[in-house]
Amino acid sequence: MGSIGKSSKFCSHLQECSLPLSESLEDIKKRKCCVDDCECEVLWLCLKTGCNSYFCGKKTNDHANAHYQSHNDHSVQMAVNTKKVWCEICSIIVLTQQQYHEMIKDNSQLQAYVISEKALSYMRLFELTDYDENDFANGRGKTGLNNLGNTCYMNAAIQALSNCPPLTRYFLNRFSYYEDEFDDPDRLLLNEMTPVSEAYNDLLNVLWSEDRRYSTSPHHILGLVSRRLPQFAGYGQQDSQEFIRCFLDILHNELRRPIYKWEHDYDEKMMLIHREKDISSSSNDQSTTNTDATDSGLSSESEECSDGNNSSIVIEETKNNFDYNLKNVKYSKSIISEIFDGKLRSTVKCTTCNYLSHTTETFQDLSLSIPTSEHLKKVKQILEDGEECETLISTTPKNNDNLYNYLLSYILWSGKSFIYPFYSNTIGFMYNYFFSGTVDLEDCLESFFCPEHLNGDDMYSCERCSKLRVGVKTCKLKSLPEILCIHLKRFRHDQHGYNFKVNTKVTFPICKLDVKKYIDNKMLTKNASTQYDLVSLISHQGGSLDWGHYVAYCRNDMDGCWYEYNDSNVIKRDQLYILNVEAYVLFYQKRDVNRNMETIRTRTIQIINTLKEKSSRKKNNFLITDVKYISREWIYKFNLFSNPGNINNYNFLCPHGSILPPMINSISDVAVPIPARLYQYLSSQFGGGPSTSILSECKICTEMYQSYLKQCVETPDISGQNKSVLFF
Repeated sequence: MGSIGKSSKFCSHLQECSLPLSESLEDIKKRKCCVDDCECEVLWLCLKTGCNSYFCGKKTNDHANAHYQSHNDHSVQMAVNTKKVWCEICSIIVLTQQQYHEMIKDNSQLQAYVISEKALSYMRLFELTDYDENDFANGRGKTGLNNLGNTCYMNAAIQALSNCPPLTRYFLNRFSYYEDEFDDPDRLLLNEMTPVSEAYNDLLNVLWSEDRRYSTSPHHILGLVSRRLPQFAGYGQQDSQEFIRCFLDILHNELRRPIYKWEHDYDEKMMLIHREKDISSSSNDQSTTNTDATDSGLSSESEECSDGNNSSIVIEETKNNFDYNLKNVKYSKSIISEIFDGKLRSTVKCTTCNYLSHTTETFQDLSLSIPTSEHLKKVKQILEDGEECETLISTTPKNNDNLYNYLLSYILWSGKSFIYPFYSNTIGFMYNYFFSGTVDLEDCLESFFCPEHLNGDDMYSCERCSKLRVGVKTCKLKSLPEILCIHLKRFRHDQHGYNFKVNTKVTFPICKLDVKKYIDNKMLTKNASTQYDLVSLISHQGGSLDWGHYVAYCRNDMDGCWYEYNDSNVIKRDQLYILNVEAYVLFYQKRDVNRNMETIRTRTIQIINTLKEKSSRKKNNFLITDVKYISREWIYKFNLFSNPGNINNYNFLCPHGSILPPMINSISDVAVPIPARLYQYLSSQFGGGPSTSILSECKICTEMYQSYLKQCVETPDISGQNKSVLFF
């Protein structure tokens, strides 16, 4: 056996162990080694559940070590004389003699100790590691990417995504177990079935490694993407924005999980509850904030979830609303959709009967047209002179440009004064001539969200009139993504099939891009963040989509400085330089302006520190007997999102509060135990659930799940479905 250390530490292998119940330890000490023909005294007892074999030590035949060598998962053994528990894999003492005496009375105490230690250990997930000076000095995140032959479009896209903190931190933390296996991407042999997410994780580990390289090769990413999407094979120039869309779509499909109807309904109802609560309890929030700021100890027993009753009602409703089949899957969710997905709410008004029709669609980027500066100046000047919209319409020619249609749409919709126009792209190959001067990103956003007049071939089919009618369409943001991707439509195709580029300079803010005016008023809440800060952008240098060069400009999350990523070259740039770049794709991260979230995070750390201090004072004898399991996914959102939303444990729990059948074999990857006091505080701030202290199998859901799997095998049309959409 290995040498015994001095300190007792938590060992994850304990969770697969138990103490013998049939015989006392003293009886075992009187026996001989259980190996045939060995008469040596017993020194070690294997604690692997179901084994409990006893062996001699290294001074004789060392059968204890031989047992571990032949059964590597039997690493935890007890020295019967000293009553200390040793883990061969971790090379540490995991239980002292005193801890053993406390647990030997009841074998269930061993499991309680394991859960207690895990709860204390997993609290570190709430503590984001601060960067030290070495991180700034060693150049993390400043490695270039080799150009493999017109692959600047991919290099710029990868560098821009790599500097989106929520996405990169997820991969570096969540996929840390791949790090040893994929140590060096230059030596890595990938087959066509290797997930792109694994290869991307490996590349990120190189880009953000402490041992900085000047550059590295992304050929594995290119190879894997090309096998899935042949349009990116070869060495032709490609559109960087199209690559981003395709790449994120691949990652989403690999990492997605199904959202069943019960979880979808739960999310919708909890969102409505929080919105109503936010509107009606502004005065109560202030008093709660003051209380949290002054209390530095553990949360009291009276700290209840402010909307706990509502959460319980919603959770109870889900128990009878479940079914494991394709029809019951509303959609799929992944870390990609959590970060990049937003929702647009479109409303069409019939100008005949005033009937309103609403639709909601998901977006991963906003593709914005670039309005001409001449048109913007003309409209703004007319408005400054006080002329009415009707006058402006009467003086606007009804030509290829739809400025006339826009003005008419706006009057038909609300009768209010004109803001900005929306422009079509039908001017032809001379279109670029009309683009001169500078427009602002806000001009592009205003153009995107302005009302659209539906007439002629685009007339609206009114449900009430049952006829084609003239309609007016408006668009508003229903929900905001954590990372807002904005695509400026610089490439055009005229009516003759020619490609050309719009070189108009579009100014953009680095900080505090506010999209509040574009949000549906019904979706606005008091604590919602509507401001964004720029984290990266992609620029296209050249005159056409068919030729040119892509460069990324990114803000390093560690030192806060801006860098130019020009394939293998990485150069530091100041903000003034960045502001003069011709932007093509911009990535904005939601700004954390919610002081309440800052207070909650501070309070959470206070609770954690108090628990740690209490454990330290009792010299590792502090046992947390009351724990709650929480979604690891939600903890991640708590740390890195502007607002994590209500606690949602349905990614590992079934409607009855037990383990979701597909998650039984990987439950430790998605659910972690934390002290009940900490869970209670988080629940009081965010609501949600369901909460559970025990992870057990649900007989009802397991039977239904197995029945569905059997049906998939027996029914060809069902088995032909991609079951990864349903279960993973």
